[in-house]
Amino acid sequence: LFRSPPIRRGEFRRLLLEDRRHVYVFARSLGREHVLVAINGSATQRNLRVPVGELGWEDGRIVRNLLSREESIVSGDSLVIRLGAWEAAWIT
Repeated sequence: LFRSPPIRRGEFRRLLLEDRRHVYVFARSLGREHVLVAINGSATQRNLRVPVGELGWEDGRIVRNLLSREESIVSGDSLVIRLGAWEAAWIT
C-alpha cells in the first residue's frame, strides 16, 4: 500500500474538508494513477459526497477501497463514501 508511487511521490489535492464533521479527503496523483484517502475522525458514521471529476474519474467508473476491498461507482462527477466511526479508506 505504501509502495504505491502516487502515495510516495504524487501531487497532493485536497478534495473535501469539513472541520465540524471531522472528515478529510485528499488525493495523491502521479500521472494517470490516483489514490483517494478519506478519513472520518469522529465517533459517528459519515456518508461523504466527494468531487472526483478533477481526478479524471468519470461517471460509471468502479473504484475499490484498498483497505476493505469494497467497490463503489462514480456517479456524475462525485463518489459517495460511507465511513464508520474512526474509519479511513484508500480508494483507487
